[in-house]
Amino acid sequence: MGHGGKESLLIFEQELELIERELKDSVIRTANSRQNPQNPLRPGKEITYDPTGNYVLPNSRTGISLAASFKQLEKIIRPGIKKWLLAVDRNSVMPEGFRLQQDNVHHWSVVVTRQMPKEEYDRKVQDLIKNWRVMGRFVRYE
Repeated sequence: MGHGGKESLLIFEQELELIERELKDSVIRTANSRQNPQNPLRPGKEITYDPTGNYVLPNSRTGISLAASFKQLEKIIRPGIKKWLLAVDRNSVMPEGFRLQQDNVHHWSVVVTRQMPKEEYDRKVQDLIKNWRVMGRFVRYE
């Protein structure tokens, strides 16, 4: 397989190669198998609201989390758990008020750069997600 034993993360070798290819140009968003892959966000966890809950606040520490390596995927995908994987182009053009940021070699985030009404955030983030390509559902074995 060309990887250390632990990195044989997914069911079939060709799937592993598919992910390896994707990671060259894309970062990967994972979504719980029960979630709709067209809406792979976790409300309240990845964005920061003001006390009223009407505004999303700028925050470079939290954001929509994206895996940039097998190592990161191994942290996210527990054995036996099915996940949707979505490919997000590393060169994606972000809407005004958003930034695609590389946190480290293993992780990227989509962060909010200014305060905005929740409705504006929801609209822009849905436009963004429309461009994310669903790669399929994968399961880790061990």
